[in-house]
Amino acid sequence: KRFFMEARVRTDDVSDNAIQFGLSALTATTNPEDLWTTTAADLVSVGILDGSAYLTMLADKSNSGSTAETSTTRAMVADTWHTIAFSYDGGSALKVYLDGLPARTWSQASTTIPTGVALAPFIGVLNGNGAGGATNYVDYIRYVIER
Repeated sequence: KRFFMEARVRTDDVSDNAIQFGLSALTATTNPEDLWTTTAADLVSVGILDGSAYLTMLADKSNSGSTAETSTTRAMVADTWHTIAFSYDGGSALKVYLDGLPARTWSQASTTIPTGVALAPFIGVLNGNGAGGATNYVDYIRYVIER
């Protein structure tokens, strides 16, 4: 099914914090902030990972381990509000946007997005292990999913 998700976020350290939001298996027993670091969760998500200010899309189908696609065109800036969004066309393309501008298209999405399981929204934040990075804000999250 088609969907669109958007969140407005801000972090004080874009290279030492991780912020991900998306959909995960409704029956996942993993904490939200651990969903993208384990192979035991069906999920599709977008955000930044520790070590990079560029958006990364993640997908894990059938608990086979996360597949990642990273944007190299648009990066988040520390202490700045950013709108992160991603959409799935119901067929083969997963697209990610930063501040309303296209950042990456994942054309292999149909083979990596979970199917046959109930998915539920999640958001997770991890502080990095460096000297900075301790403040993260989420202004809003919007989910639109086709029935």
